Amino acid sequence: MEGATLKHEIADRFGQRPAFLLVDLTTLGEAYWRHYELDKENRWARQAQTACEKAITIDASQAESHICLGMVYEGTGKYDDAITQYRRAVELEPTSDDAIRGLASAYARLGKSDEAEKTLQVAINVRPQYWKSYNSLGGLYVSEGRYEEAAKMFSQVIALAPDSFRGYSNLGATYIRLDRYPEAIKLLQNSIKIRPTEDAFSNVGTAFYSLRQFDQTGKSYSEATKLNDQKYVIWGNLGDSYYCSGKRAEATLAYQKAVSLAMRSLEINPRDSAVLSNTAGYYAMLGRCREAFDYLERALQLSGNKDPELLFDAAIVHNQLGETSVALQWMEKARNAGLSATTISDSPALDNLHDNAQFQAILQGRR
Repeated sequence: MEGATLKHEIADRFGQRPAFLLVDLTTLGEAYWRHYELDKENRWARQAQTACEKAITIDASQAESHICLGMVYEGTGKYDDAITQYRRAVELEPTSDDAIRGLASAYARLGKSDEAEKTLQVAINVRPQYWKSYNSLGGLYVSEGRYEEAAKMFSQVIALAPDSFRGYSNLGATYIRLDRYPEAIKLLQNSIKIRPTEDAFSNVGTAFYSLRQFDQTGKSYSEATKLNDQKYVIWGNLGDSYYCSGKRAEATLAYQKAVSLAMRSLEINPRDSAVLSNTAGYYAMLGRCREAFDYLERALQLSGNKDPELLFDAAIVHNQLGETSVALQWMEKARNAGLSATTISDSPALDNLHDNAQFQAILQGRR
């Protein structure tokens, strides 16, 4: 059923009771947005914004409506507008940890990491026994290369919610960044036992990729695509596994699929530095230099050159396109931002540099 028709039915049913209409519009807006996150069809994002804006028009005193619109604004790259909505939600309902987490996320998107961290600490203080804020703080720490601190947060998620498939998946992904591959695989397999998700299978694939077990890598990424074939990053990962296995034709098709899906995400949010950076990587693997450098530059400008994984992406892009000296400069920046030497040395994409003296010197630098 199309959104406009459903909204009209709601209006007909609750025309004399705007409070009920408000609740339904807010719920509808969130449902539309979740639908967009699944299939990346732009119409769902547009309908989500319309529903959330309508809810505020009916009654601007409800925190839930501002949270709804803040979520849509954040997801579409309107980070300042998102902050405005989340702040209003916090003013209306100071104990809403959803609003506080949303505000922290918008701060992080703008590169205001200190404010994001402080805000998430407020959310934890509001509901200290609830796992979600610890999970969000762990994600923030990952983006800053603070992997040990992130692991502590995700461990707390598991302590508070022992059946949390997200907790196990996120801790496993963090252990990959800490070069603890066997432990990571075990945690990720626990996550899959609780609930099979594309993220957990993809992370298992990444662990096997670092271990150069490319058959297992491909199987894990393929399982991920079976659960969700609309996530660009999984197709990109699958392309990497094919490439390293010598299946270059299959790799090309996977990278092309990844680019196509990434473009759909960028239509809605052209300011997502992670999507831009990953797209640069796929173009590099396809040998399209101009596009690769263009997307990489946009990603770096938005990130402020702080994210260690994005800096590492820059190194890989330049290395793939034959710019070794520039790749090594970005690699050193990634190390200084917190990326471990083992993560760099374990990357199959950099195998061609292992005999390079400068590469080895970078590995011996700050851990």
